[in-house]
Amino acid sequence: MGLVGTIVRVALIVVVVVVALGGFLFATDYGLAATITKKDCSSNPPTITAKTNSFGIVHTMPVSGQQCGIIQPGNYVIYHIRSQHTTVYDRQGGRCMFDTTTMVC
Repeated sequence: MGLVGTIVRVALIVVVVVVALGGFLFATDYGLAATITKKDCSSNPPTITAKTNSFGIVHTMPVSGQQCGIIQPGNYVIYHIRSQHTTVYDRQGGRCMFDTTTMVC
């Protein structure tokens, strides 16, 4: 009974920590690193899709035709999990290419 009780306690602690971390990240609108995985310039409106490097969150957003032509799969993205505010950069630490709040940079 002692080993089973210890395993249950450890599992419960892990669950509490994961839930608390998720709540903290959501409450602070934490920005996760992501990558552009797909673009569809033929849709109306054109769209780009980003996937976060951790947690695998997929987010698709509309862009202008001009921005769709410039943004490429592999571009670096910061994605905020609560607000879904997304900023696309040509590379990590590079030039801003698109921001969902301002629609430009």
